[in-house]
Amino acid sequence: MEKWVRDTLSKCLDCVVTDKMMEAILEIKDDYDFDNYFGNLLCEENEEHRIFLLNCRRMLLSGKQARNNAKGGTPTKQMPNRSPIMTKKAPVAGAAGVGGGGAKGKQGKYKSGDGLEQAVAQRDRLLEYDRNSEKRTTVIDDELDYFQENSVWLSDVEREKYEKLKSEMHELKHGSRLTRKIKVDFAGREVAEELPVTKEYEQQVIQDLAAISKAASASTGTSLTGHSAMALAPNLGMAKPPVYRPSKELKNWPAAAPAGTDNLERIYNRVQDKELLEMQDMRQCMSMHQPWASLLVAGIKKHEGRVWYSEHRGRLWIASTAKEPHPEEIAHMEEFYRLHYKDPNMKFPEHYPTSSLLGCVHVENCVPQEEYRDTYPRGESDSPYVFVCSKPEQLPILLPVQGDHKIYELPLKTHNAACKTLLRARANKG
Repeated sequence: MEKWVRDTLSKCLDCVVTDKMMEAILEIKDDYDFDNYFGNLLCEENEEHRIFLLNCRRMLLSGKQARNNAKGGTPTKQMPNRSPIMTKKAPVAGAAGVGGGGAKGKQGKYKSGDGLEQAVAQRDRLLEYDRNSEKRTTVIDDELDYFQENSVWLSDVEREKYEKLKSEMHELKHGSRLTRKIKVDFAGREVAEELPVTKEYEQQVIQDLAAISKAASASTGTSLTGHSAMALAPNLGMAKPPVYRPSKELKNWPAAAPAGTDNLERIYNRVQDKELLEMQDMRQCMSMHQPWASLLVAGIKKHEGRVWYSEHRGRLWIASTAKEPHPEEIAHMEEFYRLHYKDPNMKFPEHYPTSSLLGCVHVENCVPQEEYRDTYPRGESDSPYVFVCSKPEQLPILLPVQGDHKIYELPLKTHNAACKTLLRARANKG
């Protein structure tokens, strides 16, 4: 028996079985120890391994249990087999190797390798999810409705396709004006500028995204969220369709509707509250030179220009840089806004502190210069991209802060102190 166990196990493992391993195998006394030892060495889905486990269990445990019963005392109760391969309701792989009769059932459609491949794919996906360990919160980004490149369940190839489509869409929307096409009608003396993103192009992008999602679901058997109906119920030929129960509003809805109206539209449409998303404070901050920073927080300056586009919407904290403002610049900007608002008695901030967190504003939108000029013909900014700001709030107590380029994240302690100061100021006003 020992020679057979050593030779067969060496063949299954493709390595030499040492004497210590044989000592441990011969010391096995019950099914529990047998499963614990061989569960980490052999794969029960492999037919060769499964046959070895059956024969080895019979040879090792049958004689020992008979001797234990002959010594007197109550016979030991046999532990139930913990392996799903060894039970009566075994999958097709186990039934085909032992009796062969179970392979004729419904489960004969599935191969033993399919479940292993799905398990390995799910394991790799979970390991990738854990390895990223990135911050997964709700991002205010309209383009994420189309492009899901931030989904942790995407493969590298799918994520690359989504990023490519997103970059193409972003380039068309916010690309350089030098590459745009303009049609000149000399006969009618009209200049027609082509729209950067047409409805036909958007429909084409949506179709491409649907094709990528469908191909990913068909190849892996899972959706982009990592779930699969066949994985949850492998014995079903197809997933059960969802059952919709009518709500109270639908039951009370009139049966006949006037022609040309769709009364059910308000029931089935799911509208996402944009204002609720913009209320979230993600600690985003932007540094500005003086005196423009204090003018923006004071509500005098409402539009801030930049040479880069940003997808941020909602609360934006404003900090001043370390550069000291010149008196000439302060006087020039104050005179500019007196003329802009036609108010010679306009009040301006008394001080323009540096390296401080001044307050916050609410970013309504970030528009390119062409769209900005159409909406605000007398706008104050000439930059390529303009932040349209509202709801300015000043901090009564200035907090020291170290700035950074573009939009960055405030330190947690500084942000908590600023929020508490802002709430206290609101309470005093109310």
